Amino acid sequence: MDKDLTTYYKLQLAHDLIMYLTHINLQGLPPDRKAEKANQILESWDRRVDNKIGQMRIEKVIEQSSEEDRDVATIILGIHGMTADAVRKEFKAEARHSLFRSFDSQP
Repeated sequence: MDKDLTTYYKLQLAHDLIMYLTHINLQGLPPDRKAEKANQILESWDRRVDNKIGQMRIEKVIEQSSEEDRDVATIILGIHGMTADAVRKEFKAEARHSLFRSFDSQP
């Protein structure tokens, strides 16, 4: 399987898992609390991913550069990760829309 297809597959699995777990967490909540709780879950997920990516970038910079080059390596890794960050933000927005649509379709 090529790298792009594998990445897409992993992203789709992550989306499905987040949607499933969020629906479980929202069961039994009154309708006025569902949107608030869904936003809370998605924002917590986003912060967790941001923290983990930040840690991984720091480790990569330390591992692959000398002390003098760390600032440059940090900037380059940040630029390189812009596409992934944009995809993750789009993923979060789509998950939010999907969740909110599901609120409207329930009896």
